Amino acid sequence: MLPAVAGSIFYGLPKTGIKMYEQFIELTDQIFWDGYAAKLAAEDPVKFRFEFNEFLNTYENDDRQNVFTGENYD
Repeated sequence: MLPAVAGSIFYGLPKTGIKMYEQFIELTDQIFWDGYAAKLAAEDPVKFRFEFNEFLNTYENDDRQNVFTGENYD
């Protein structure tokens, strides 16, 4: 089950965003424990979005840009 924050996180993302979101949840749960991503989303949605954005930047975005705001990190 995907964390509840999912509905608000996809606005403005390309269609690949959903697949990447699922990969992020799977990877995060493997690194920590099963259900960690859902707990993080519920308890600290800002941190969850930050971690998801960092994941996207690492695997999708060559120019290190915040996918939510369009702001460049470099």
